[in-house]
Amino acid sequence: MMDLLFGPRKDIVDPSAIATLSIELLPEFGWSIGKDNQRAFGPGTIFQGFVVVKCHEFSERASCLHLVFQGVEVMLTFDSGPGIIRSESNQLFRSSIFLWKPTATLNSLKPTKTYKFKFTVQMPLVQFPPSMNHEYYRCTYSLIARLDVPSDYCYEPVIAFSHIKYIPLTETKLLKAPILLPDLKKKKKASSLTTLTTSVILHSVEYVSGSTIQATVSLKGHLNAAQSSNDVSIVMTLYQVSKFNVDTEPILVNAVATQTHVIRNLSEYSSNGEKKYQLTVPIDETLPPSFKYGMVMCLSYKLKIKVYIQKSQPADKLNTTTLSTEIGKYSADNSSLNSNKKRTNLRKYLGLSWSTAIAAFETPIVIATLDRGIRAGDELNDYSIYQTDKNCMPRPRFIKSEEYQDVLPIYDDIRLPSYSKDACQLGDCSSIAHPTLSTPKSKPLIIYTQGAV
Repeated sequence: MMDLLFGPRKDIVDPSAIATLSIELLPEFGWSIGKDNQRAFGPGTIFQGFVVVKCHEFSERASCLHLVFQGVEVMLTFDSGPGIIRSESNQLFRSSIFLWKPTATLNSLKPTKTYKFKFTVQMPLVQFPPSMNHEYYRCTYSLIARLDVPSDYCYEPVIAFSHIKYIPLTETKLLKAPILLPDLKKKKKASSLTTLTTSVILHSVEYVSGSTIQATVSLKGHLNAAQSSNDVSIVMTLYQVSKFNVDTEPILVNAVATQTHVIRNLSEYSSNGEKKYQLTVPIDETLPPSFKYGMVMCLSYKLKIKVYIQKSQPADKLNTTTLSTEIGKYSADNSSLNSNKKRTNLRKYLGLSWSTAIAAFETPIVIATLDRGIRAGDELNDYSIYQTDKNCMPRPRFIKSEEYQDVLPIYDDIRLPSYSKDACQLGDCSSIAHPTLSTPKSKPLIIYTQGAV
């Protein structure tokens, strides 16, 4: 009955029987980030690659090869209260190109052959959010290759994905003079445990991912005999502050780096003297940079420095008889009014350490991507300024691929390129060695550029 209404049904094949797609990016473009040397790209950069099509039995049924480059930022769905679910999505851009259509040069994709279709993408001078995979937010930049097949032969196209790591260009600036951080605990009641005063000096508050935050911590004051047996612990913690653009309070404050510096044996500390310590905390080079121009989420950082004084009783000085007696007293009546006092005595005999914060400091920190002295340029604009009219925003575009024979040879750090002076004066530089693409003999490989399709 179906054949009478719609005609004879053609054989439907699986997409895997048409071809296998993959996207390869050339390693000489972009910046190297992280221990695995992941490639990253930013405003104004160019990256180049191939869409590799490995043809199978029914590859001749393919009709065209389409490549899409898109950026999307998403507020991940989460429950913010009884019956309140929040979610938001914003497409940053979408650019596309046909890498192949049937032409006189290549009418169809032949079975068992492998084709490479070259593409080149140029990023606009626009600051987009960095690539992120956050607990409440995600920003991705994706290349999507699609080999279309008529629906009579295949229900689904053949698709391949490749994610691009994007980082904005954020400048770092030098301070004109070192800054002295105010003590947040200064107005509180002075501790009876110590007369030490602490000061913190920072020579910079803007750092590049992968660098180290440095601080000068000074201890000053008078120590009596009892205090000289104490230790001072200084904890430096870098926090990442995530805030949705429509909110006034952060959605998440997360510690991303911490370092504890312990200063032991304060008996060496001179009376009424001052001692300075150069302390550091490393920054992970994969940490996303600060950005306040986000239309969905903004990201910032802050540094907290806390100074503790602590003391612990050495285990070899514990009296076993006294310790057993205190444990028995606490176990017999731990619900009495004196339980707090007994708990304190128990901690004392157990030798458990105690600590009290005597100073606390806090300051905003900028995590950037450009070293000091490198400027991003005045033509660079944040994508959020195009919020009212997105059609005016420059978008990534596919450009005609440059051929290797039209550019200088790739630099080799072992030896200088062999340029022929006489040949170059005559306008003939054919003696320069150019890199060539090797073709495996086991499988036919055909390379096409955008200019050929």
